[in-house]
Amino acid sequence: MQVEDDLAMTVAPRFRIAGGDPAGMFTVDAVQMPRATNPGIFTLEHSDALRKKVEEVNASLVVIDPISAFMGKVDGNDASAVRGALMPLQMLAAQTGAAVVAIAHPNKGGGNPRAMHRIAGSLAMVAAARAAWWVVEDRDDEDRRLFLRAKMNLCKDAGGLAYRVVDDGGHPRIVWEPGRVDITADEYLAEPDGSGKVEKAEDWLRKELSSGPVASAELMARAKRDRHAWRTVKRARGNLPEIEVRQTRIGWEWVLIEIPPAFERGRT
Repeated sequence: MQVEDDLAMTVAPRFRIAGGDPAGMFTVDAVQMPRATNPGIFTLEHSDALRKKVEEVNASLVVIDPISAFMGKVDGNDASAVRGALMPLQMLAAQTGAAVVAIAHPNKGGGNPRAMHRIAGSLAMVAAARAAWWVVEDRDDEDRRLFLRAKMNLCKDAGGLAYRVVDDGGHPRIVWEPGRVDITADEYLAEPDGSGKVEKAEDWLRKELSSGPVASAELMARAKRDRHAWRTVKRARGNLPEIEVRQTRIGWEWVLIEIPPAFERGRT
């Protein structure tokens, strides 16, 4: 069940490229109610109909994307109402053996570093789940994504995972990396600046530019080689008045300049 992507142009090709059999994929977006002329929009109020469909096709995985779009008239911030709305999904999983994956978005509040409290809607949404995961960008590598634990009630914590998205015939495909990622979602959110990564990028910039100007394209390639995200490098440059970006006849270059002693003292 999903509402944000086109099934034919987006969902089906990605499912196929990931190794799925299109004949085994079914979508649910409407439900025919008794005595109703036209099908109605599917919501969690119709979980019984969903369970019958899961049993009919012997589905092993149910994906709801995003869960907020299928809450119907339920107030997503009302803990009691959310628990009641999600209970049929818990029963569906228990009775059919199918795994139920509900996708949610983070809220915009950045004050709480606990990942469980940063998911939009009531905390009951996370409380009802047996496992909760965050997908975030690796602050060291803008092309890498981290799959990090926010909650795990099913087994011993085995760490997180990492993956990259590659192009496969014009469609994205996920390539998982071997090994585990030893950081939780809480730890990631507790370090908004990436544990000193900007400071490391500052030192790296001074070293790379110590021998003379470097073209922007070349510096970007070196940053990727040395696993510095380009936007981190740009943040680092903002902290360093001794680094200028100049336009030349053939493009832009980064230059390390001398700072007058009086100005340097003023920075302290």
